[in-house]
Amino acid sequence: IGLNVDWLYVIDQLVALNVDRVTIEKGWIGFWNFDRNPAITAQIGNLAATAQNLSNTLKLDGPLFATIEANGDIFQSGSLHLKVDLNPSFQQVTFNADLQLLDMPLENADNLIRHYAPFDLEGGDMDLIAELAVNSGNIEGYLKPLIHDLTVFEWESDVIEDGDNPLEMLWESMINLVGELLENQPENQLATSIPLSG
Repeated sequence: IGLNVDWLYVIDQLVALNVDRVTIEKGWIGFWNFDRNPAITAQIGNLAATAQNLSNTLKLDGPLFATIEANGDIFQSGSLHLKVDLNPSFQQVTFNADLQLLDMPLENADNLIRHYAPFDLEGGDMDLIAELAVNSGNIEGYLKPLIHDLTVFEWESDVIEDGDNPLEMLWESMINLVGELLENQPENQLATSIPLSG
């Protein structure tokens, strides 16, 4: 008993859940990973979110889909906008999500980026637009990052303040050069589109 059982589905069948509306005002979400040096942090502040029509029962007189909308500040001065339409049923994952991260200062996310990339950032802002649709486990969507005024190497901060060695200096200078070559020069921005499917 209990082997190969989807317990979320069992609970979904046993317990009826009906929530008309949940609202968050002036909320705050933070992430810290102190196991890394320097520590990785990410924050969403001034969070305003609303979730409506959360139910795991089939309604014959209303829409099946729930909606979640959220807005907030990310990395102090960037903005977050999220809209999700979802089926709260546990048996079949189905949702559509639109996400916008606008004017996110890359320097404020430097510790997070440095953990995954072998360089640090000295300046620039990023916009990230994402759309994602999931229906019965199938994913379709895209990510569109747009980076403005990217700066990877800066003599003052990299050599004098950080004390980068000559190899780090050369590596960051090459990344900076590649960024310059790939960016749209009149707009001083670098962009791509990443399709998601599976």
